[in-house]
Amino acid sequence: MTLSNDFLEVLSPNFLGSKRISLSLSDQTPVPKALQDVRIEIDYSEAEDYGGIVLPVLVMVQTPRKKGFRSDVFRKIAPTSYIFAPQEAGTHLVVVREVFHNRLHGTLALEVAGEPGE
Repeated sequence: MTLSNDFLEVLSPNFLGSKRISLSLSDQTPVPKALQDVRIEIDYSEAEDYGGIVLPVLVMVQTPRKKGFRSDVFRKIAPTSYIFAPQEAGTHLVVVREVFHNRLHGTLALEVAGEPGE
């Protein structure tokens, strides 16, 4: 039995897991610093070609330490910005993705200034 390409496209579209959510550091945060608010701008315009974002949306921040992790789930509206205060210096990874559909996501690596462990 062979499966048609149309069926396979519905089952697993070629954009599955695509990086179609753009994240950028806000102009309000010229230099990310430990213990100060950092504002991330979130743009979903590239997702429109794929049917748009499907809620809920998950925003995760991974800190340099393995146990440093923060996540927020947005069930009613997809955020266009996200504010958090890093508790330490170093590289922080911000990820925005659809929770259940896992079709589209975006990432941003931030280098936070300050003393290590600050």
